[in-house]
Amino acid sequence: MRSPWGLFLLGLLAGGAAAIKPTALPASIAYVVATLGIGSLCDVLDEGYRLTRTRVTLALRTAAIYLAGFALLLAPLVAVQSKTLLNYILAALV
Repeated sequence: MRSPWGLFLLGLLAGGAAAIKPTALPASIAYVVATLGIGSLCDVLDEGYRLTRTRVTLALRTAAIYLAGFALLLAPLVAVQSKTLLNYILAALV
């Protein structure tokens, strides 16, 4: 598992990528979901345990640390230009 500071830094980097190129926002969200899902699946397969409350708590804590860094950098941009940002993402993806 990564250190909390490493996760926070990774979130900051993903937030920076989304701020520079807003079409990276859906990819960053998909990255987080895939990482948590695959990590949880690997833990279960490696250790042979069923999904316990501790594992779910650890996955949620990891997601919260990552998303804190992500939101710290991206929230001001989204707050000021949310309509323009959404239109840009939709125009680029469609």
